[in-house]
Amino acid sequence: MQETNGPLIFSRLNDQGFSEHARWIGIIIGNGALLESELELLYSQVFKLEYHRSKILFYSMQHTLSERKAISAGIKEFFPDTEILSAWNAIQNSLEMAINKRNLVAHAVWAEDPKTKELQFRKTHVGKRYKNERELYSVDKLEKIATEIAEVSGKLNQISTMLVKTKPPPPIS
Repeated sequence: MQETNGPLIFSRLNDQGFSEHARWIGIIIGNGALLESELELLYSQVFKLEYHRSKILFYSMQHTLSERKAISAGIKEFFPDTEILSAWNAIQNSLEMAINKRNLVAHAVWAEDPKTKELQFRKTHVGKRYKNERELYSVDKLEKIATEIAEVSGKLNQISTMLVKTKPPPPIS
């Protein structure tokens, strides 16, 4: 079933022969879930909390920015001047981009451009002025995003491994 909205044709991705696109969109969303899981694990390790309790606190935060700020504060407090802090600081830009790209892909409205027959998404910004943007996404571009997210997850896992090998932070008094 298709709906027309302006010059784009909105439909299920596989209706238009975009199954490979759909596969990579799914991989991006899955890799994004892995990235979030790595952040959750890192949070529990930084604060040396039992995993179940850590999950309650982690998911009570309203935004991934809050979660990352908490992790940053903990690492700076408990592991200053360490390889852990250096590694955490080194991935901040790529972590931010990975989260933003995952969110963009996951929340996009996908459509076929009737002229080019290529897949594109529409993103809408509401602010001072309503703005509609469209951008073409090839399978290669989606695969690159999926790979970037997976690489950041791997770097988070390396930091978690470093934390496991360090002595716990002093008790909070």
